[in-house]
Amino acid sequence: MIKTAPSPARSTHWSIRRRLFVISGLFMLGLVLVFNTFSFVVFRYLGQHLLDHNLAAIADQVIRMLPQREANPPMVLLPPQYSVQVWARHSHRLLWAWPPPNTDEVEPFDPLPWMPDAQLDGPIYRDVRWNGQMWRVLTVPLGQARAGPGNPGLVVQVATPLTVLQAILHQFLKWQIALSLFLIGVSMLTLYWMTNSVLYPLEWLTRMAQEIVSADDLSRRLPPSRRNDEVAALIQAFNVTLARLERIFDTQRRFLADVSHELRTPLAIIRSNAELMQRLQAYDQEAVTAIIQEASRLGRLVEDLLFLARAESGRLPMRRTRVDLDEIVTEVLSHVGVLAREKGVRLILDDLAPLSVQGDPDRLRQALLNLVNNALHYTPPGGEVRVGLRRSGNDALLWVSDTGPGIPPEDQPYIFERFYRADKARSRRNGKGFGLGLAIVRWIVTYHQGTVWVESELGRGTTFWIRLPLDAGAVEALPEEPLAEEDDEAMPGDETASHPPEETQPHDEDAEEEAA
Repeated sequence: MIKTAPSPARSTHWSIRRRLFVISGLFMLGLVLVFNTFSFVVFRYLGQHLLDHNLAAIADQVIRMLPQREANPPMVLLPPQYSVQVWARHSHRLLWAWPPPNTDEVEPFDPLPWMPDAQLDGPIYRDVRWNGQMWRVLTVPLGQARAGPGNPGLVVQVATPLTVLQAILHQFLKWQIALSLFLIGVSMLTLYWMTNSVLYPLEWLTRMAQEIVSADDLSRRLPPSRRNDEVAALIQAFNVTLARLERIFDTQRRFLADVSHELRTPLAIIRSNAELMQRLQAYDQEAVTAIIQEASRLGRLVEDLLFLARAESGRLPMRRTRVDLDEIVTEVLSHVGVLAREKGVRLILDDLAPLSVQGDPDRLRQALLNLVNNALHYTPPGGEVRVGLRRSGNDALLWVSDTGPGIPPEDQPYIFERFYRADKARSRRNGKGFGLGLAIVRWIVTYHQGTVWVESELGRGTTFWIRLPLDAGAVEALPEEPLAEEDDEAMPGDETASHPPEETQPHDEDAEEEAA
């Protein structure tokens, strides 16, 4: 028979409310105990100090009257519950006592216990048990008294029972306990109310979030709070997170829809050409060329996806060296010159300043190539693509402009996102790109601590700008070239295009496809 191991005990997870109650209750209990102990000790000390003061006053009164009468006891007015005795120090003989011993004026009175002479070097306060109860006793050698020379052979003892003080302390302790319980109860009720008022928005937020998750509707948002507090900030952050998640899932859905169409076409071409050669049982150059082109296109898609995946995971090897941007601009323009001539597009170099930055030359070349190929793709024959590089403060300013159809304003904030294309239908018809080129550009520029943005107007063209920090060693050696207003006005990308304005420019195609 196989015995199964017992399942581990389920751990108990306390809610925030329970933890607050337990922690606050323990803290309140500890605080009350410390306060009560301290106050009780202080109250007991003050009571005993007052009692000792009264004993000393009565002892002084008795001592002042002793020299006047040796045989008869002095007439002393004692408060109730006080007793006085006078002893002969050397013979240990009780000379007199008030009230007298064995009378009924106070509790049954016996001579107080005697102390050895070695201890009688000054006034001594002691607690002694006498007749079944505790007494506070002051013993004063007469020679040590404050009033008169006295007789050094006498000892005065004044005593009072501690029952009164103990009764007062007992009553004080009961009031302390009652007051502490009342304060703890009020504090716990107040804590319960405060906890509910504080945690209610969080519980409501949790319920709303669970409803959104269960409904699988990321378009819903939490209603904003009217209070300007931490809960309102949490609601705002949660709504921003929902918006980002919605955009991410929408992008993924668009990508799945786009990639299904993009993959279906080249795979169908590859399969049909392969089947054609199989039926003919002969070598067909056109079919082989089509297969190679479509396979290369699919390979570029995989490379782009791997680039972004490695970049976002931090596993993409990047170099940090001095890069001459003017040389990269020259290389890219030389690389795409043939393609521009084939399309009938003029490729113009507006400005070329000798500027250097720190970074990876291959990645910077890839970013510029993506932008230039993207501009060539959407510029009609007879149009222009302009590239320029100049200094702006301590930064290098690089731009690529075209006279294409432009980008709609509603699409401009999203064109740097992965898989985003403004005109999806036209992109599919052209069979170009997957919407990854500009996402790669943004990642490369951001890695080099730069910024990239777009300026576009429908029917007049588009300009992409890249700003990169200059190499620190070359900043002071270069003259600053401010970006003049007249240059901005004459900046390429503002010329009127000859094509109809209703055709829009997605500007999010993969550069390597045009380079091929």
